[in-house]
Amino acid sequence: ALKLAIDGGDANVLIKAIDQRVARFEVDSFRENLKWIQAFGEATASRDSSVVKGDPLLKRAVPVIYAGIHENEYMLASSVSRIANRFTSSESDDRASRLFSRLRTQLGAAKREYDNSVENLHQFRINPDNKVAGAAFGRFLCFIKGDWQTGLKLIADGKGGDLVEVARLDLRGASRTSEQVAIGDAWWDLSLRGSGAYQQGAQDRAVMWYSQALDQLPESLDRIHVKNRLQEADETDGRSPIALCMQLADEVGIDLSASLTSMAVHGGRSAYRADDDDD
Repeated sequence: ALKLAIDGGDANVLIKAIDQRVARFEVDSFRENLKWIQAFGEATASRDSSVVKGDPLLKRAVPVIYAGIHENEYMLASSVSRIANRFTSSESDDRASRLFSRLRTQLGAAKREYDNSVENLHQFRINPDNKVAGAAFGRFLCFIKGDWQTGLKLIADGKGGDLVEVARLDLRGASRTSEQVAIGDAWWDLSLRGSGAYQQGAQDRAVMWYSQALDQLPESLDRIHVKNRLQEADETDGRSPIALCMQLADEVGIDLSASLTSMAVHGGRSAYRADDDDD
């Protein structure tokens, strides 16, 4: 079925066949999706995209890229982004195409950040008192991987600076809505002085705190202030791989909270029941 899907240029059949392999056999869901999406992309590269049924590939590409980020396979994730972008609209204002192109650039930057983080982690493991290396690894975890639970404390344990102070403020938490807004403001102000994934990560953290405060805020200048910043963040194209995946997920209509394995098992079981009923 997989080979027929590739020969016929039918991504819908391809995705169904991938899911059945993942559901039936003990295979790595990320690697399996990656292998066959790359094979599909290579086989259809010289064909006219208008005769290839590639639309379903857009929906699958996003969770595959997202899984690649979590596995630190940034260049493999980038290859999926390149293939998926072939099947977006050719219109110059197509948002999905713009986001996929931007994502490839950000994945390249994330790979460089990851390479640096490996050495920082190594130094921190050798000497846990090396707070500089620990904080550097924490920045990678927070701003590239989105792992704030682990990374924020490493940053807060670092030496001085605005980021360290804001991280400590964040960790202290907030018991009142006004304090939640203040922490959001601190991260937002930090984002204005950052760039790329670091700017995005600080803004994302501000959005998290603003979102917590919004429901509890009465009609006031503070509420208008928070709503305006949330709207501004929503209208800005992502500047980090995680943020771009989230925006692409909204654009193509998928839920990134479901893993590739759960997608396969759920879809596979439905297919197997249908086969049994037919028999």
